[in-house]
Amino acid sequence: RARGAAAAELRDARRRAEALLPLSVVDVVIARAARAPVARRAVGKAEVDVLFAAEDIDTRPWTPQLLDYLRGARIPAAFVSAETVRAGGLLAFTRDRDEGRQQAAAIVARLLRGEKAAAIPVHLAARYHVAVNLRTARALRVEIPAPVLLQASEVVD
Repeated sequence: RARGAAAAELRDARRRAEALLPLSVVDVVIARAARAPVARRAVGKAEVDVLFAAEDIDTRPWTPQLLDYLRGARIPAAFVSAETVRAGGLLAFTRDRDEGRQQAAAIVARLLRGEKAAAIPVHLAARYHVAVNLRTARALRVEIPAPVLLQASEVVD
């Protein structure tokens, strides 16, 4: 479950998507691997056409089960982890981890020099990592647009 600023960012993205596209977004929150069957039922009842899975350390143990379910149900899904795309997920979009580490180190250095946390600006990521699994796309009969493939940092085939 996303917390704090991450949760607010996801809610804002959801509202923007619903306003721009003819879709409705259904939240399915999974806090433990034991809830994976609950998630599958919720996704099935909602007649999901596409899924965005915001993975975290609590949900990673059931990712293989989720991928098996999505394959069987023929539901395309986007993730935040390239590892999940390598394991059979369709697409991942995430900020560049090296850039995130560099920004975190710079913030820590400023704090250690005595700057107030409130005075340190938050920067949006400038670099992103996009991973696409073409094998999964073919199995789902989903066409990945050429511009997405050209910009992808990693393509699994």
